Amino acid sequence: MFQRYLNKAASGDELRELMELLQQSTHYSGIKALLDSAWNNLAIEYHLPAAKTDAVFNAILAADRATDAAAAMPYRPARRVFILKRLVVAAAILLLLTAGWWFFYFNKPTPPATKETQQPGYYAVCEYLRRVEYAGENGERQRGNKTTRQRSIKATRHKGNTLHE
Repeated sequence: MFQRYLNKAASGDELRELMELLQQSTHYSGIKALLDSAWNNLAIEYHLPAAKTDAVFNAILAADRATDAAAAMPYRPARRVFILKRLVVAAAILLLLTAGWWFFYFNKPTPPATKETQQPGYYAVCEYLRRVEYAGENGERQRGNKTTRQRSIKATRHKGNTLHE
């Protein structure tokens, strides 16, 4: 059956049976002996003329030398790819910084709206507004914690060292 396979005369059933036998490990030594004898007795079916074999051999050697020369040159990646990688990294860093700023700026905890939490700030704002309104009504102005009375425009005009109204 193996000889029919080598001569390319085996049928489909014979090929299936041969493949089944080759897959069994019990026939390993016999298969190895058949393959060794077939390899050693293999006849070369096609011979190239000597000139053609030399041309093929020289072409193979020339291709090998070109490959060696290309391998000897250091590989330098394209500059455009390098710039593109930098742009991607810069965009990622910018995105992370923006997301971090957005998170910390807009994610401040807000206390619950209850009277206990609003009273100190609420009363302080009301007191400040009351002082400002009172100072404005009486012609006073507030600087920091001090309230001073504003002079009228006529009282501030003077000639020389004397005040004139």
